[in-house]
Amino acid sequence: EKWLAEFDKGSPEAGLLRKFKDILDTISKSK
Repeated sequence: EKWLAEFDKGSPEAGLLRKFKDILDTISKSK
């Protein structure tokens, strides 16, 4: 995801965003 890579460069929240996305992915896989 290109926008996420761009976001990563300048944002301290990017790590949290990625972690949140990982959690969502995990939840959707476990359904």
